[in-house]
Amino acid sequence: MRAMGSASDTGALKDMFHDYRARLDRIQQSLSAPAGCHGAVFAFNGRILGADIFDKPSTLVKLWPKMINSYALDVVNDRKNTSRRIEPQAVHEWLKSATAAKENIFDSPGLGRDVRIEGEAVIGAALIVGDSPVHLHLLPPISDS
Repeated sequence: MRAMGSASDTGALKDMFHDYRARLDRIQQSLSAPAGCHGAVFAFNGRILGADIFDKPSTLVKLWPKMINSYALDVVNDRKNTSRRIEPQAVHEWLKSATAAKENIFDSPGLGRDVRIEGEAVIGAALIVGDSPVHLHLLPPISDS
């Protein structure tokens, strides 16, 4: 919140979303969920922000506005005036790196099992119900740079 110049007496993230509501709304209106897709990788200014993959396209559509708000905060906070492109091969390699990451599996407080994922290039979590993944969320690790 401090890096974005947002303040909240309680530290509530909803206050930061409120501060940036107009910009987030513009970003959200410019992006729609890709038709028929189960997930998306979000990237901005040459770097991967994260990925969310779901069990079915309708889940992606339902959660799209919340995901855009979340990922868009990284965009509105970007102070660099550059426009770098990320190559599809780099996205593919990043996603593939998750297959080599360490997995820790726990019973979920609700249905299924929670899987925590940690690798050199990716961290994340998944919810597995039965033998089927319901949601996979991946992020690049936080760097010190």
